[in-house]
Amino acid sequence: MNNRLLELKVGIFSIVSIVVFIYVLYLINAQFFDKSQKVMYRTLTDNAQGIVNLTTVRTNGVTVGQVVKVQLVGDKTEISFAISANLRIPEGSGIVFRSRGLIGETYLEIIRAPDSQVLIPENGIIPMKTDSVDVSEMIEVVGMIARDVKEITGSISEILGDNKVTQDLKSILSDAHTVTQDAKELISTMKTQMKEVMEHSVVISENFQLITEEFSSERIGTTVSKVSDILDDIDITVGDAKGVIAKVKE
Repeated sequence: MNNRLLELKVGIFSIVSIVVFIYVLYLINAQFFDKSQKVMYRTLTDNAQGIVNLTTVRTNGVTVGQVVKVQLVGDKTEISFAISANLRIPEGSGIVFRSRGLIGETYLEIIRAPDSQVLIPENGIIPMKTDSVDVSEMIEVVGMIARDVKEITGSISEILGDNKVTQDLKSILSDAHTVTQDAKELISTMKTQMKEVMEHSVVISENFQLITEEFSSERIGTTVSKVSDILDDIDITVGDAKGVIAKVKE
């Protein structure tokens, strides 16, 4: 009786273990259970960047296949992958490497061009897109920047550690403060002078207005009338002179 109970427990444990193993395998690689029709495509790259067999292939965030083979072809790395036969890959599509987070798995992402009648044939090459930045590349760039910042801060620390340089910096800052104060005083003086100029301008404008009012249109008309009378007198005088000259000639 005890032996049968032990065998039953072992059997139940084995069945549960197999179910758990299958479930974990499904979570790790769901493509293992996908029996739909597949088609092969390839891409060429200078660096596979951790792409290996069974690496996931996605498009628009959906898993559509997996990598089948990674091999060297000349000076390039050829990656062969199988994806769903129902997926349309138009001409102009491309491949990029993606990463889940900073330390997540690397996978292939198919960036599909707008759908058209011209498709990349089965076993054709989907080119790599060069205008895409991968997370690993970003990490590398950030690392380079961090190293440069560290070198700069180290150099600054060395410079500030020199007492003479520190004194020179203090002197420069003191001179800058003095120049700032002088500039403030100069601006204040200029404001006062500009105010005085504006006040003088107002006085000149008022005086000009008074002069204009004194030479009113009536006075100008009287002056013009007097000038006209003088011209008439000159005309009469000229006529008399002509008469005298005529008599002299006779």
